[in-house]
Amino acid sequence: MAAADRLVMPALRRPSAHEDLLRRCFACVDLGLRSTDTTLNDAFWFQVLELLLDDLDVLDAACPFMTDETRDYVLEKLTDFGVPLTPHWSAWAGSSPP
Repeated sequence: MAAADRLVMPALRRPSAHEDLLRRCFACVDLGLRSTDTTLNDAFWFQVLELLLDDLDVLDAACPFMTDETRDYVLEKLTDFGVPLTPHWSAWAGSSPP
């Protein structure tokens, strides 16, 4: 999934120019996370979602493209890793972003 580095991350730096691409990418991420195959779940976490934790601006840009379930999963991971949540991420827990 080197595509995350080459495709998703650059698109998240200019999300308004890549909305359709990001919707499709995060739909794929959501399907991977819903799979009963834990190896696939882990792959999507480590190859896509974990990259978002390095840059909170990129994480914020990704949030509107995530389903509620994916966003809740990321929020759970952020909390588990002790990453301080910005007020709007805390507000998004369990709800759709504005």
